[in-house]
Amino acid sequence: MKTFVKILLAALLGSFFSGLVLAQDLAETDLQKIGKDFIPNDTQLAHQVVEGRFAESAGGATTGNIVVLYRKDMAWGGYQGLVLIPSGFEAFGKYQLPEPGSTWSSMEPIAVFFANADRDPENELLILDRCMTGVGPTGAQYFYRTRVYDWNGNGFTHLESLSERIGNLSTAKQVRSKLSDLVKKESGGAAIPVRFAPGESAATAEGKFKSYDENVFFTVRAEKDRRMIVRLIPETDGLATAGVVIAPSGANDGQPGGLIFDSVLKESGDYRIRVWQRPADHSFPAKFKVEVIVLPSYLSNPPETPAVSYQDFDFSDFNLKLEKAAAAGEKWCTMPTQVAANLAGRFDEALSRKIEMVLQPGEPTGLITVLITDDGFADDSVRGEKFKLVIRSDENGFFKVISAGRSQVCWPGRGHQDYSPEPCS
Repeated sequence: MKTFVKILLAALLGSFFSGLVLAQDLAETDLQKIGKDFIPNDTQLAHQVVEGRFAESAGGATTGNIVVLYRKDMAWGGYQGLVLIPSGFEAFGKYQLPEPGSTWSSMEPIAVFFANADRDPENELLILDRCMTGVGPTGAQYFYRTRVYDWNGNGFTHLESLSERIGNLSTAKQVRSKLSDLVKKESGGAAIPVRFAPGESAATAEGKFKSYDENVFFTVRAEKDRRMIVRLIPETDGLATAGVVIAPSGANDGQPGGLIFDSVLKESGDYRIRVWQRPADHSFPAKFKVEVIVLPSYLSNPPETPAVSYQDFDFSDFNLKLEKAAAAGEKWCTMPTQVAANLAGRFDEALSRKIEMVLQPGEPTGLITVLITDDGFADDSVRGEKFKLVIRSDENGFFKVISAGRSQVCWPGRGHQDYSPEPCS
């Protein structure tokens, strides 16, 4: 009898523990199956599907979000990625991960992990790639890059500058340690105040780097619902900069290049601007300027009907055209409507064009918002197009573009009836 009880107990315990193992394996198997269900039929997983805590405000704060990496060729080339965010029982929102700005012939994901990489309250998604490019004894060698993805409220963006600063590190542990060092360096340093002259909406401040591994901080006070524009202007040959604007709450936004920030502010208080260098050859000290424009409220959100949302577009080439025209003394670049019309281009296919200027009398900023509306296109889909430009004149009256956006409206039955960057059908 005792022997029978022992055998029965052993059998029950064995069944219990094997059930635990089966349940764990099933959960892991289900995670991989979910990932495979969301990738194209002609692809396969490039890395095991991973679930973790990141982009918590997007959803999945309790259960975690799911990272799926996939590719067509497992042996060579790049890969694509998407994030599945729980939106209900067995339901997910699907968000594609953008490719980084720099890609190579071979990019193999070897680690997926999560860390707070930019000092906001949420974790970011990090993907460590083993890469290879080139040929020959020195070219065909492995190196490493870490992708850093941040949730922006609508989707994921790749923090290119932070990825560059992390550099060639081969393990997740090394990357976490580097991020910790970067946060420590970013939290210190006396900030240079950006001061506005009475009645002015634009101001500049000077900064310089004494070494490559250095951040320079500026501070500016601004009010909620004002539109703030921040530009970096290198003065040392070869200097390439990047920056981020840190709100009083700690949230931040920025990018490489000259124009690093252009947004309507969500908070009032002291904003910090952190500037660092991108990889480039130049001498030290490396000097630069930061230009900050804080638009009055009437220029930040001028009233418009119907509702309008804009897609920003690159106007750097047009500003070069303005500079050349100013140097040649051409008068059109002193006329706001002509500047706007030149940027918007011809409207041969539209029935009408309306140009409006928004300017507060006596405002000594030299800033003007220009709205251009083209309507009645000879098109079976797009009915009209709208441009919104903010331009600023210099001491000689010549204008340059500070920001530019474009939107469109559809014919009835072919899409949205408000102006939007979304395409018409």
